[in-house]
Amino acid sequence: MLIPTGFALAKYRFTLTGDNEEMIFTMGHDDGGNPAVNLANLLFDAYRDNFGAAAHVTGYTFQGVDVQIGTTASGVGPFVNGSSTDTPVAGTAAATGVPSNTAILVEKATAAPGRRGKGRMYLVGQLNESGVDNAGNLTTAVITAINSAMAAWLTRLGSDGLPPYLLHQTAPGTPDPIIGLTCDPRAATQRRRMRR
Repeated sequence: MLIPTGFALAKYRFTLTGDNEEMIFTMGHDDGGNPAVNLANLLFDAYRDNFGAAAHVTGYTFQGVDVQIGTTASGVGPFVNGSSTDTPVAGTAAATGVPSNTAILVEKATAAPGRRGKGRMYLVGQLNESGVDNAGNLTTAVITAINSAMAAWLTRLGSDGLPPYLLHQTAPGTPDPIIGLTCDPRAATQRRRMRR
């Protein structure tokens, strides 16, 4: 991943009781001139304040945020690394969660055309059995709640000076500002998440 000076790659980390493998989603951010640990704590707070304990099914824990801050114009390492020091947030939603390989797919939109201007991430721990039907369609209530929380999160990140960006793996490595985060109407699955 190319991470130019002034930008960071954040890894949002989650665990599920009984599953030994950590789950993550990633997001590029303007680093706001913050040292790595400060940046990680600010990103943790912004996520926690919009997707708190009640948004996550019991058994899931939002463990923290790890960041890599770019130090070169080309975006090629070395990177400054840091991890949040805030207390992890355990889910409190008393509902039956879906299998751990099932997640909410969120599409990242930028103003850039084509596939290079789009991204996605998988939100884990926020979907329960009552929020999805047998065909994998999310309920209107789930879609509305996720889209509302995403919009609030984007606003918070912007007001904190840490707006999200879509980072690229190939040149040109100039990050594209993310202008929208939208919940896909169907649940997403990840086959690799169900290891034996």
